[in-house]
Amino acid sequence: MRAKRERTLFTRGEWTTLIGMVITVISAALVWGPSRTLDAGAAQVALLANIKPRNVNAYDLAVGNIKVGWAVVLLAILCGGLLLVEPKERLKPFMFTLHLAGALGILALALSHIGLYPGIVLAILGSIVLVSGGL
Repeated sequence: MRAKRERTLFTRGEWTTLIGMVITVISAALVWGPSRTLDAGAAQVALLANIKPRNVNAYDLAVGNIKVGWAVVLLAILCGGLLLVEPKERLKPFMFTLHLAGALGILALALSHIGLYPGIVLAILGSIVLVSGGL
């Protein structure tokens, strides 16, 4: 009779994927760029005097019609959501490819806005952790 293998709570790859997902989702809300300057004429300066500049997060940046923050969050949730499915042997390469594509998509978005900002650094770190979780 075959000995039944007990299932642990999470494997090392699953923990790594979950940690990478959390890091990446948090990175979208952090600073991804400097504050935008306002080009105002002399008449508008008085009206804009109370507007304080703020730093740009990933939800303020766009790639086409898609906000970078939402793309990062959805790709991270895709990688984490793949943990909910126990694939058959023939689907494992496809699931691995999907996981890797999501993590590399996050990395590509972060590298396209490269800078020494906490959101970008965490997005790069989170995508690397997601890639290692998929391996």
